[in-house]
Amino acid sequence: MSHHVGWRADSKAEIGRRQFLAAVGIAGAGAAISGLLDVRRAEGQQPADISGELVACVAGGAWETAFREHMAKPFGQKYPRVKLHLDLSVGTVQLAKLRAARGNNPPFDVVQMLDEQMDIAVREGLIDPFDASEVPNIKSLYTISTPSKWQKDGKYFSAHQNWGQLGLTYRTDRVKTQPKEWLDVWKPEYKGLVGMPPISYSVGLQFFIATVHALGGDERNPADVDRGFEKMKELKANIVQQPADAGAIQQLLERGDIAVVPLWDGRAHGLAAAGLPVGFSYPSKPGPVASGAGMGIAKGTRNRAAALKLIDFRFSPEPQKAFCQQMWYAPSNSTVKLEPKYAAKIAYGTEAYSRLLAPNYDVVGQKLGEWTQRWTAIFTS
Repeated sequence: MSHHVGWRADSKAEIGRRQFLAAVGIAGAGAAISGLLDVRRAEGQQPADISGELVACVAGGAWETAFREHMAKPFGQKYPRVKLHLDLSVGTVQLAKLRAARGNNPPFDVVQMLDEQMDIAVREGLIDPFDASEVPNIKSLYTISTPSKWQKDGKYFSAHQNWGQLGLTYRTDRVKTQPKEWLDVWKPEYKGLVGMPPISYSVGLQFFIATVHALGGDERNPADVDRGFEKMKELKANIVQQPADAGAIQQLLERGDIAVVPLWDGRAHGLAAAGLPVGFSYPSKPGPVASGAGMGIAKGTRNRAAALKLIDFRFSPEPQKAFCQQMWYAPSNSTVKLEPKYAAKIAYGTEAYSRLLAPNYDVVGQKLGEWTQRWTAIFTS
């Protein structure tokens, strides 16, 4: 609906109100006005009512580029009186600033953080919840995108915009057999070909948790974690590079310096689409590691109305489809059907999401410091 329609609705409502006053008097008019307000509330605010400054945190790089084109731009066309500013602060910085603000004039309105940071923000009361009447598209999301840990008393604190899935990426021209399962990375044929990011980076952390599960364990059990670290020692002979982040992984893949590496599906599919001889496997023992970032409204936001509209817009089918296809990500909105070119590559939907491994970030938050020391001792000795 355009913002002009909103104003026309207001003028018609005012005419109807005057006519009703003249016909039945003040008492009847009170009931009529009350009914009118109920209708307006049920319809939600019109675009013309949504205005002002809005600061939203998003990831940088290709993510920001896709967001500007497929979400920020059409959102601005729908709500032209909102001035949207994008902030590229990482999740740890967002959390620190939300903690400092404590609900009093936070520097962001809409935040986006990894689960481990969002869990803390929700627990500490730094996120402003909303209900389905305020964000109608949330009812169309897959269950995995609205985890129960972020719901309370019928309200939502956070939800995932889309999904990346950690699996195994490989150079099709440098390996004879495709690595299909997590433990395949240990095969002798991949000696000197494996890239392994540190556990302090999310790719390394997610790979380690997948390894613990592939061995039949669980990150909540210290003995299983010990077995995971013993297994990582055996991988040293295969590792040739330890890239620090996704950008470094991509450069090493492009140069052919590594041929097997854990990476998110969107990154791998994007490299393949750009012409690089890259393949991707979605493991099944266990499945891929779920990698999403929850978004929510900062407690104390100065523009809650616009924040709600932005979140609902990001969950709506058209922006979801366009963004996910550019990024090769899996959508959160269950009504989205990716075009065949993308659907042939990206695992998405109820069945695919049921196979995802979701790390226990409460344990991660408590143990990551210790795990990082153990990892470093293995791979720097």
